Amino acid sequence: MIDEKIDKDGVVNGRMNLDDAKGVTEIYVSQRQIKSLAGIEAFIDLQILYCSDNQLAVLDVSKNINLQTLDCFANQLTVLDVSKNVDLLYFWCYNNPIKTICVADITKANISISTKDTFGDFYWRKGQTATYEVCK
Repeated sequence: MIDEKIDKDGVVNGRMNLDDAKGVTEIYVSQRQIKSLAGIEAFIDLQILYCSDNQLAVLDVSKNINLQTLDCFANQLTVLDVSKNVDLLYFWCYNNPIKTICVADITKANISISTKDTFGDFYWRKGQTATYEVCK
């Protein structure tokens, strides 16, 4: 987060002041060999997250309720829960060993899903239709 000028103290220590997360609407951390995005929940104003082509096994975006774009393809995700992200318009998570994707009742959010054969090639864009699972 130092490279993105989000972690304002500039010290590489794996910690960040929570106030630094306020007002951040976009994060681009693709292709950085990141293994964890623990703490992403502090970015409550986040609208766009690009974290593709890393080594993420877990991604918790349940507190990022303003998220509109999530690009997390080419990681190690097996479960992904976007059921709280009802404003999500664009969602890419292909090239992951995903077994379960939990989504909200997208009929309320006017969003539809497109999937190619398996959840591993899951692509979601507003206006496309296909099958989906609503997790409770």
